[in-house]
Amino acid sequence: MKPEYPSPAYKPEYPSPAYKPEYPSPAYKPEYPSPAYKPEYPSPSYKPAYPTKPSYDYDDYTYNDFAHEETSDDKGYVSGSYRTLLPDGRTQIVNYKADDYTGFVADVKEFKRRKDIENERNGGEKIFHRSTFLEWNYDAEIFAFGNRLGEKFNESSLRAALTHKSYIERESARLVSVGIDSSLEMQDNEELALKGGEMISKFVNGYLRAVFRRVPEEFIMAMHNFLTSSSTLETVAKHIGLGDLMLCSDFPCKTTTYVKSFKAVVAALADSTGEERARIFVQDLVVTQLYNQDVNELWNPQNPVENLTAILKREGKGEPEFRLIRQTGANSILAVYNVAVYSDKNFIAESAGESLEVAQELAAREALKTFFHTDDSMRALPFGRQLKNIQSKIAQLENQPNVPLSKWTSAKVTNI
Repeated sequence: MKPEYPSPAYKPEYPSPAYKPEYPSPAYKPEYPSPAYKPEYPSPSYKPAYPTKPSYDYDDYTYNDFAHEETSDDKGYVSGSYRTLLPDGRTQIVNYKADDYTGFVADVKEFKRRKDIENERNGGEKIFHRSTFLEWNYDAEIFAFGNRLGEKFNESSLRAALTHKSYIERESARLVSVGIDSSLEMQDNEELALKGGEMISKFVNGYLRAVFRRVPEEFIMAMHNFLTSSSTLETVAKHIGLGDLMLCSDFPCKTTTYVKSFKAVVAALADSTGEERARIFVQDLVVTQLYNQDVNELWNPQNPVENLTAILKREGKGEPEFRLIRQTGANSILAVYNVAVYSDKNFIAESAGESLEVAQELAAREALKTFFHTDDSMRALPFGRQLKNIQSKIAQLENQPNVPLSKWTSAKVTNI
């Protein structure tokens, strides 16, 4: 059986609220007026730029140079070049072109340093004398010079040898310009240079005559002229550091100044420690310039065939006979002829040349080298300690010339 439940008799009621809020509409109404400014954009007026005169500027003080040149046309093609100074001192030159298709294309044409421009204007790199350095001490340099060479110089003689006449004249003129007495107690190297030049010539002759006993005097003079030439003495003077010690008005010093100072130093050494030390000094510094030098290239005798004929005649031998022993490429520009020279059927020497005449002359030269013992198999020249035992002989031969070429025979040079 299903129970039944009666409906509830209570039914609550909810009255409507008596409060009803009202929202008035706002009294403020902002207004945004239309702008009074009306911008105007004028239509572009394009005017193509045509080539103008290039501008160029150069600063003599800083050596900075700038230049710019540009051309353009109405199609937008631009080309030109410009020059700029880089931070490291180089000058950069750039050629460029630009258009709407390829864009900007630059080509670096040249780089040049500021120092290079200065050297070009001055004719070379500027050299500064060591006396301009802060640590320069002339007295210390004079002392070190002798010790560096292992020689003991009289200080007054060495100072005089390094003082050029032009330096004294310049300093005297400078003192006069400021109103000071110009009498300087300084001695120039004129007298010492004359004395030193004679000593060098004498010492060189003594060495050459003692070592090259079989060569004629003309050969000795050719080697002597090479060793005492201005170029050789200048090289020696530079190598021992005279350029930083010489007192002269010109810098860089001239060749004549180097030569005169070196000759004066030799004379100063002779006055300080004797002529024997000066002789060894010249042998160690000047005569050694023959090292790695072909002495036969220093003397070029005229008419070698005639000289060879005369020598063989004085020795009672037959005239030289030249024979062609071989040849190669006779019909080409690279022809080579080998010619040998004989006397009384005895072989003397041979040589090769591009023609028979040249080969004959060279063969005669080789024969003379054989007589004078200056061929390729000659003994090495003695230097340094090797000369210790012949120093007295060198001193003795300084004033005794060798046999001249016009009287040369093997017997005369063998009996010496």
